[in-house]
Amino acid sequence: MTVTVDGTVYGTYPLSEDRTLTVDTGRGANTLRIEGGRVWISEADCPNRDCVEKGAISSTGQIILCLPHKLSVTITSREGGGPDAISY
Repeated sequence: MTVTVDGTVYGTYPLSEDRTLTVDTGRGANTLRIEGGRVWISEADCPNRDCVEKGAISSTGQIILCLPHKLSVTITSREGGGPDAISY
């Protein structure tokens, strides 16, 4: 999972390690929770809190955005290297 702030990579974190991470973007703060192979924003001080309402994500390509804070959380790959899709 990759966290970016204003287009710059803030950090990359494995979904396999449970943790709580607070990201201060300079525009506000978001608290991310990684647990059970999923990630979600559990707290945010933005006005609309759409990022909190998004809920948990766990599949490659899924994203959570906090537009007021210019923060994005993207599932960039699943550990184990399995296929994202199979074509026949």
